[in-house]
Amino acid sequence: HNWSAFQIGRKWVEGIDLNLDYDQDVESEEKKSLTLIRQSLKESMLPWHSKKSILKFFNRDLGMLERFFPEIPKSYLARYMHDIYIYDRGQMMDSFMEDASFLKDFYKDAQERQHALSILVRTYFIKDEVFISHAMLSPMQRDRDHKLYANLGKSFTKTRINRPSFDVFGKTIEFDLSPKDWMLKIMRHLRLLRTILPSWHAKEKEIAKEIRRQLKEEVSKLEHGKRYQALKKLENIKGYRQVRYEKAARRLGGDRS
Repeated sequence: HNWSAFQIGRKWVEGIDLNLDYDQDVESEEKKSLTLIRQSLKESMLPWHSKKSILKFFNRDLGMLERFFPEIPKSYLARYMHDIYIYDRGQMMDSFMEDASFLKDFYKDAQERQHALSILVRTYFIKDEVFISHAMLSPMQRDRDHKLYANLGKSFTKTRINRPSFDVFGKTIEFDLSPKDWMLKIMRHLRLLRTILPSWHAKEKEIAKEIRRQLKEEVSKLEHGKRYQALKKLENIKGYRQVRYEKAARRLGGDRS
């Protein structure tokens, strides 16, 4: 945002038509964002997966979400859909669309509706080791890296810092790791681990379920002012694992840490 503000200021000083230039920039960035998102979906698949089928379902669901929330930029909605599809191939998309339709009908204020949708989306995927492995390799990350490091030359290396956590036979195993690309490429396909380790990230699943319940059954019934404050509390349940657990315990009620 700071960089965008600087560019706008520079163009204003130079007398460039900001409205025309801004519209062109927005259109160009949105087109690029959608291209990267679709490429990310393709790269997340194994060789025998049907890329055309997945993209067909993705485009269908994205179109439906656009009809529900026309005030939200398409690139934002596409990123929401992308994260859900990356997590579980969209297995819970019917449930998500049903909840999104509920928000559309019960949250009339545009700002509240946008907040509610962004909160809902985060309850349909978990940034576990499988998800993060793909995120570290995704076209969006490569694009960010290019913007950040392209002008530094070649005499530097990028080191990832990760701390995987696994729940195995009632014990939590955590360790520091600087994963190589080949490790991430293997890990991003190991969704089977979620079945083999049923207690893995169980706390996150419980928190997500409670947030969805409150969005539909409690927050939607509050008055406008109170509703906005309640949404902000739910929105702020984020951060690293322990931080998120503590925030959830305080803001959702009950001991979830």
